[in-house]
Order: sequence, then C-alpha cells, then structure tokens
Amino acid sequence: MNEYTIITVGISPSWDIACYAADYQWGRHQVIERQTVTPAGKALNVSRALGALGRRSIAAGLWGKDDLPKALAGLRSAPKIEPRFTAVPGQTRRNITLIDTGRRREMHLRSPNPLATPQNLRRLTRDLARMVGPQTICLFSGAVPDDAVEDFVRIVRTCRAKGARIVVDTSGPALSAIVDAGGLWAIKPNVEELAGLLGRSIADRPEEIIRAARTLADRVDLVLVSRGRRGAMAVTADYAIARAAAKIPAVCHTVGCGDTLLAGFLDGYLSAGSGDLTGTPGRAAVRKGLSRGVRLATKRAGCRR
Repeated sequence: MNEYTIITVGISPSWDIACYAADYQWGRHQVIERQTVTPAGKALNVSRALGALGRRSIAAGLWGKDDLPKALAGLRSAPKIEPRFTAVPGQTRRNITLIDTGRRREMHLRSPNPLATPQNLRRLTRDLARMVGPQTICLFSGAVPDDAVEDFVRIVRTCRAKGARIVVDTSGPALSAIVDAGGLWAIKPNVEELAGLLGRSIADRPEEIIRAARTLADRVDLVLVSRGRRGAMAVTADYAIARAAAKIPAVCHTVGCGDTLLAGFLDGYLSAGSGDLTGTPGRAAVRKGLSRGVRLATKRAGCRR
C-alpha cells in the first residue's frame, strides 16, 4: 500500500478566541466563564483533527512572523502535527466566537485576512514546491480573499504539477476558479456552496445532490457534500454514497465540524488500504471514510455535559 503524507495548507490562518458565558445580552458588562485562545484556521483544524485520530500531517500555509513563536508553542501539545508555516511579515488575524452556554447558541466575529498578499503567496508557492511530490495529499482549506484567487490557483497548479493529489475546501470565487482549473481529487462543499458553484439552487435531497455533483466529474474525482444535521454524501462519476448523521439532543458547537468531517473522511479512506489515489476513488474506502467522518463531525456538534 502506498503511504501518503497529508499537507494541510491555510491561506487564511487565525487565532480562534472562544468566550464562554451564560445568557449573553447586548449592552451588558458580563464576566465570562472561561476563554480559550488557539492557533487555528480551517486547515490547521483539519491537522488537529487528524492528529486526534493518530494520523500525522504537515501544517503549512501562511502565518504572521510577529506571533509565530506563540503559535508554535501552542502546537507543541498537539499530537502528530509538524508545523512548516511560511512566516510572513505582520500578525495573524483574531477571530472571536461567543458561546452562550445558557441558551446553546453561538456568534462568530471574523476579521479580514491581512496576510494573503501577492508577495506572501509567492513565498508560500516556493515553500510548498519543496515539500510536495507524488506521495503527498495537499489539502487547501479555508477562505481565500477575492483578490488572491489567481495566486491561489497558481499555488494549487504548482502542487499538482509536482504530482500531489489535491483536496480543496473553500467557497465563493476561489472554489469556482479552482474547479474550473480541474485536476482535483476531491472538494468538500456544503449544499449551499455547491449551489453557488453551479449558479443554481439545489434542494437538499440525495437525487438532486447527485445530479449536481456529477456535472463536475470531468474536473473533480470525488465531491464530498456536507449536509449538516442530515449527514453527508460522497459522489463520484460511478457511484454515490450517503451517510445520515446520528440524532443528538442539541447542536452546541458548529465551528470545526466540517473540518472534522474532512479529517475523518481522509483518515477512514486511507486506513481502508485504498492504495493509489489516481482514478475513481475506491467505493469501499469512500464508504469507510464517509462513515468515520460523519460520526466524528456529529460527535463534535453535540453538547458536552
């Protein structure tokens, strides 16, 4: 069996600051119950989820020089992650999530990404070109600023030319551009993102998702569609598999569920002994990956006691 190295690549990294308190109210000076500050971003979240499953990955992408030492220190306790960030001038953005523990709801405050400049993305391209090869899976995850889309496509093409298998989890113009470029092993849109990619509405029904995803078969080997509470689907040119999510009493955590789905899918797929990732993904391996991904994402979404 071929062994693949997974490299997660983040164009829009962040510090995730989560503030927990009961019954947030506007205009109120409130003492929070606790706060966490974590080096994150969607790509790094995937690496962290892979590590929790015992699978090694390389965490690559941009990171601000000013706070890189703090990020590396924060990752020392994260299992199975080898940081190889491209250090660029400036600070990494701060994202804030307010978690209302009393009413079981969240609010997400997102900062713009100051790091994705043409010069910094050229540095990242050079660094990745030295890392990747035929036995690597390059997983690009997270938002891409609209003015960085062309550079993003060039980065992905560089990795693909080196023989890497490409997995993409993004949305908007970046997803459209990278799908148009073709040659992708997998993408992971939700139903709304798939509809945006195709420029038409798509009902969250298996038959409609299958028809929509198969229009991409000439450019993408596998479309992994997240359906939230309904689970997920994996669609190739030859077959489609659906997995329903287990019922949970309440959804308390939505941040990172899609990243956990993707990490679980890759771990399950690779542990199935699928071998080479060329051509149509193996049905048995996809079934195992989908089951593992949906189970782990559902577990993450549920309320912890």
